[in-house]
Amino acid sequence: MSDRRTLRGPRSPYTHDRDAGTSERNPVPHKLCIPVRCPAVAIAAAVAVLLLAIVLAGCASTSGLGPVVATGASYTTAQVEDAAQATSLGDATRITREQAPAERQKALARLRGTGAAGVAVADLITKLFPADTAAVPVRVELAKVGGTDALNILEAAPGRDGTLTTRRLWILSYPDGQVLDSVSTR
Repeated sequence: MSDRRTLRGPRSPYTHDRDAGTSERNPVPHKLCIPVRCPAVAIAAAVAVLLLAIVLAGCASTSGLGPVVATGASYTTAQVEDAAQATSLGDATRITREQAPAERQKALARLRGTGAAGVAVADLITKLFPADTAAVPVRVELAKVGGTDALNILEAAPGRDGTLTTRRLWILSYPDGQVLDSVSTR
């Protein structure tokens, strides 16, 4: 019996040698030649992969709201304020005042997932601010500010239109959480 097989159905007039990766129409073997027994299965698999990529891209856009803990930097208060103005609020600007508390909790959960420092910082934020605060942390950084260990929190807070378009910067001493500076800008 021959290793040559006809692909499924009358629509495939050529045969395929599965082991060599050749066919009557393409006698040159190719390392990427994969025999397809059922094109419908291959198409369904490709569609499934595409849908998975779309779903993951949607998740990635909301995970962009997650704060990041960076350590070791040293700033002046003015430098922290300038950095807060230069930082994009990203997808947070699409969040409404009503959605903000739930998104805040998600951001704090992501922060806790970054390690021991993230857990400590998220616990301090949870302790200092009410759970129903209508603001979402978009950047969290542990650094020295004016020679003092500090926690810099940039939040997206509600603007006049009800979406999170206002920047709220908190500079807190770390680990006790005393307010060293705070600024709100639109």
